[in-house]
Amino acid sequence: MDSIIKRLAEIEETAEAIVENAEKQKFEEERKIQAQRDEFDRKLNEEVKQQLETIRAEGSKKMEQVLGEERKKHRDTIDNLEAEFAQHHTEYAKAILKQILEV
Repeated sequence: MDSIIKRLAEIEETAEAIVENAEKQKFEEERKIQAQRDEFDRKLNEEVKQQLETIRAEGSKKMEQVLGEERKKHRDTIDNLEAEFAQHHTEYAKAILKQILEV
């Protein structure tokens, strides 16, 4: 009977050791998985950050290009109006004076 009790005690100790070892392994695996998640999140955040910077840079470049084209277009219009005025300012002044005198 004592040998059976001894054997049961040994089995219980072995079972406890197995459970304790399994819990340690579980903890280690959870730690490894969390480290992998953290690394994945870090890499993903870095990739997203780089992509956003690229998109912003491209958007800024495109906006500057469009603004430059608009400035040039408006500058050309202003230059044309100034040239026309320089060429015909006397005629415009006479037409304005005529309208004022007719009223």
